[in-house]
Amino acid sequence: AWTRITEMTFGGSIASGQSRCPHATSPWQVYRALSNLRCNLKHVEVAHGELFDACSLGVDAVVVPTSANLEPYGNAARKVFEKAGQGLAEHLNVISRPVEMGTVCWTPGCDFGTQGLVCAVAPDASTCNGDRVMHEVYAAALRKVLEYDCQSVAFGAIPLGEKGVQAELTSYIAVEEIRNFLASMDADKALRIVIVAFNSQVKEAFEKSLTRMLRRVNEDLLEIMPALVLDCMLPKQRLTFDPRMLPVAVNTDCSRFAMIGLMPGALGTTRIPAGVEVIVSDGQASGNSTKMVVTGRRMFTLPGILQKVDNNPDSQGRFHCVASVVWRTDEEETPSSCDLKASARLEPLVDEWIALVRNGREKTPG
Repeated sequence: AWTRITEMTFGGSIASGQSRCPHATSPWQVYRALSNLRCNLKHVEVAHGELFDACSLGVDAVVVPTSANLEPYGNAARKVFEKAGQGLAEHLNVISRPVEMGTVCWTPGCDFGTQGLVCAVAPDASTCNGDRVMHEVYAAALRKVLEYDCQSVAFGAIPLGEKGVQAELTSYIAVEEIRNFLASMDADKALRIVIVAFNSQVKEAFEKSLTRMLRRVNEDLLEIMPALVLDCMLPKQRLTFDPRMLPVAVNTDCSRFAMIGLMPGALGTTRIPAGVEVIVSDGQASGNSTKMVVTGRRMFTLPGILQKVDNNPDSQGRFHCVASVVWRTDEEETPSSCDLKASARLEPLVDEWIALVRNGREKTPG
């Protein structure tokens, strides 16, 4: 009974709950641990302001994004470095660099006014598997402040190179790692976490992500999936194509992908920021195959960008790519005015889509 109640209340499965809360060994203990986790998440603060003013929030440490050479990463980080003064520069000079991306360094707060600063080496837009690295950065920063016995920490949205802050994606990643950190903490430990949002868009994104996490605290907000870029699809539709015509390489070990469609525009072809999970329904994907059949399943949105897995191209010079996806659910928020306008523009295509699905649920590219 506790298994069913736990899964209905917090989402996910008992197995994922036990993995998330290592001290819980029975369904009842998992329920209690997830309930406590939800309560702890409610105490995470989102404050509108600038990161260089974070000491006014009464925190012990501030997480500052940096490059691999420990230079400030973004305007907010530059202001923190300037306020910390020459003492910070002298301390950083003794640290060997470049520092591995996704890791963090602890420094004294110097003139900044806090016990310490956590220099977090953030990914940029060209970083392979950048979203995974971003996960590692937030997780490492939270572990570091606990390592130095801090009772509180403030951090902001980490920018992604010239792309700047991608508010929605960054908030999902940060909130997931906050949840994971709080779930793994010992019961006798506590950490006050303050998210500093420099504008209303970032503040709204973090508040929305926290609200969504509180509803299903035992489920992730994002899933990183291998991606195919070809054509728009609907759930239950089938698509037959030659995998050699794709602009990305196909991972032969995978049987499910994120299918992302292309849309022609005035400035050329662009990727649609939404898609459908597809399952390979006619054998496994093969780089030498001339036919691949996939069937659409769940729909998703794409809050970030397509990313290379590594810098090793296949025989056609293509790269394996991944994307962070957000699954669409029946619990989605009330649609905005923009959502309603977009929906109205799609109405003329509904009959055509229905006909395609009913016609053997078969589709070919284009």
